[in-house]
Amino acid sequence: MKRGMRRREFVTLLGGAAAAWPVGARAQQDDMRRALQLRILRLHVEAAADKIVGFIANIEGQVGWTTQLPWSAGNLDRRRIDGLRLLRQVPAIATLSQLDSAGLKQLVVSRKTMDVAASKTDYSEDPKFTEAMAKKVYYGSVYFPGPQRCDVDRGDVLEVDAISGVGIGVTFADGQVKVVYPMENMPAAKAGIVAGDIIVALDDRPLAGIALDQVVEKLRGPANTQIKLTITRGGRDRPIEFVITRDVIRENSRVSRCPAVPQTEPFRATPYMTLAVAGTRRDAGVSVAEVNLALVQDLVAKMDIGDNGIAYIVDAQDRVIAHRNRDLVNADLSSNTQVRAARAGSAVASAGLVQSIDGRAALTAYVTIAKLGWLVFAAVALEETDVLAR
Repeated sequence: MKRGMRRREFVTLLGGAAAAWPVGARAQQDDMRRALQLRILRLHVEAAADKIVGFIANIEGQVGWTTQLPWSAGNLDRRRIDGLRLLRQVPAIATLSQLDSAGLKQLVVSRKTMDVAASKTDYSEDPKFTEAMAKKVYYGSVYFPGPQRCDVDRGDVLEVDAISGVGIGVTFADGQVKVVYPMENMPAAKAGIVAGDIIVALDDRPLAGIALDQVVEKLRGPANTQIKLTITRGGRDRPIEFVITRDVIRENSRVSRCPAVPQTEPFRATPYMTLAVAGTRRDAGVSVAEVNLALVQDLVAKMDIGDNGIAYIVDAQDRVIAHRNRDLVNADLSSNTQVRAARAGSAVASAGLVQSIDGRAALTAYVTIAKLGWLVFAAVALEETDVLAR
C-alpha cells in the first residue's frame, strides 16, 4: 500500500515538473530576448554618441588652426582670412570671435553680421577665456538664440563704427579672390553677387598680384559711390559685370554680439553651443566659435529604432536639445524618471526598464557624453520591443 502511494506521488511530482519546465524555459527565453533587445538599443545610442563626439572633435581641431599666430597689429588681416576660411570649411560655425592673450576681443567674423575688428571688449574674466586658457578647450552650455538670450539691457549690443562698402566677405582661394558670403540686404547681395563668385577685376582693373587687404579697401568707399565688379561664376562661359552702389553696411553703429538665427528656422528650435580653444602659446589667445547643432538634431531624427522607437538627447541642464518631435526641443526633463535614473546611474536605468519620455513603460538605453554632460537616449515601449529582434 505504501509502495503504491509513493508511486502515485512520484508520478504526480513528475507531471508537475514537466508542466513547469515550459514555463521556466519561456522565462529564460524572454530574458535572453530582452537582453538582446537592450544590446541593440545600446548599439544605437553608442553609434550616435560616437558621431557626436567626432563632430565636436572635428570642430575643435578646425578652430585650433586659427590659434597658431601670436597676436600683433600686423597679422590682423591674416587672422581675418583664416576666420573666413574656417566659416567656409565648417558650415556649423556661425560666428568666430578671436581674443588676444589678455582676453580682449580683437576680431569677429560671422555669417550673418558685419565683421568687427578691435572692439577691445574685455573677456578676461569670462569662462570662455579663463577655462580655455586653463584647460585648452571650453564647452559652453547649449543655448537657443532669441530675445530670451540677446537682451539689449544686458549689454549684448556692441558699439562699432559704421562702414561703407558693398557688403561682402572675400578670401584668397587658389590664387583668386573668392566671395565667401554676401551680406543679406546689402548692395552686393541685391545686385546678384553670390557665395563662390570669383572677382577677377574691380573697375576693369585685373586683380592678379593685388593683396587681399588692397582688394578689401577698394571694395569699401563712401556711400553712394559706384564700383564695377567683374566676376566669373561656375556654369557661366563668360565673365559677368556688376555696377554696385556702395552703402552704409549698417544704418547705425549697433551690432548684436549674439549669433543671428536664420529666419527660416522656427524660433528656439535650433540649439547652439559655445566652443573656445586656446592656442598652444599664451600669446596666441583664444578662438571662440558659436556652433550650430542642427547636425546633431538631424542625426537623432534619422535614427531608425523599430517602428515607433524614439531617440533624444538632453544637455547638462537636462533640456531636450534633439528629438524627432521638434515641439519637444528645449523641454525641461530635470524631473523625468528616465533622466533622473540615468543621472544617478541607478541599477534600474542600467537594466533598461524605466518610464519613457512619453510616460509609458519602456526598454531604454543611454550613453553619457562625459565632456559635454549630455545624455543620448533610445527607447522602445515594452509592448513593441519584439520588432528590435527581428
